[in-house]
Amino acid sequence: MRPAAPVFLAVLLALAGGGLAAAKIEPAPATYVDDRANLLDAASQRSLVGLLQELEQKTTARIIVVTVGTTGGQDVHQYAFERADAWTFGPKRTSASVLVVVAVEDRRYRIEVGYDWEGVVPDALADRVARTFLVPQFQAGRPSRGVFETAAMLAKIIADDRGVALGGMPDLQTMDRPGPPPAALGPIVAVIVLSALSALSGLSAMGRGRRRSGLFWGMVLGSMMGGRGGRYGGRFGGFGGGGFGSFGGGGGGGFGGGGASGGW
Repeated sequence: MRPAAPVFLAVLLALAGGGLAAAKIEPAPATYVDDRANLLDAASQRSLVGLLQELEQKTTARIIVVTVGTTGGQDVHQYAFERADAWTFGPKRTSASVLVVVAVEDRRYRIEVGYDWEGVVPDALADRVARTFLVPQFQAGRPSRGVFETAAMLAKIIADDRGVALGGMPDLQTMDRPGPPPAALGPIVAVIVLSALSALSGLSAMGRGRRRSGLFWGMVLGSMMGGRGGRYGGRFGGFGGGGFGSFGGGGGGGFGGGGASGGW
């Protein structure tokens, strides 16, 4: 029976190796739009790259758009977070400000927003953008337009907040800003927040990192409330040097689970 031991060990090592390979994250995209699922037509992709390039030049905000066939069974929120957290861009190796992921075969999307930009693109606003531009266009069989308009509206929100105009901005339909949650939810929200803070304190004492715990509670609160709500606004750092291409990239300041997920 002893020869079975090496075989058993080999199987365990193979399974472990397979798990590590599955968890490996591919290199960061080399441009603002990584259309692996071939959803965008050539003209839309060129226009979107130009728009996002102009946005970073004028505001330091870096929006990255990635389309894939499938996340391979992984939740789209976790899939997007892991890449947003790992990827860096440009000479200074700074992160994205906003990462948009669309998994067409899974019929799921995620807008992942960096810490420094959550005041500008709060959860409820990210959710409103996706439901106004991405979901209807995908349901109507116009994925190229859905991806383009979603990213363009996110760019517009950031540009408006910084008081700059983008020359490549297309005409987009009017989108109402999400209002605050009903007053009746106040006590419930307070209990949830206090519970989350208490849990996070415990996790911190156990050595858990801010980012991972932030992701977990962001997913919990997001699923229960559908986003934090809020309005356009917020402040963030000034212009940075280097960045994606020849422009200054301020990055997202790390990621903690802010944004919105959904499907069509």
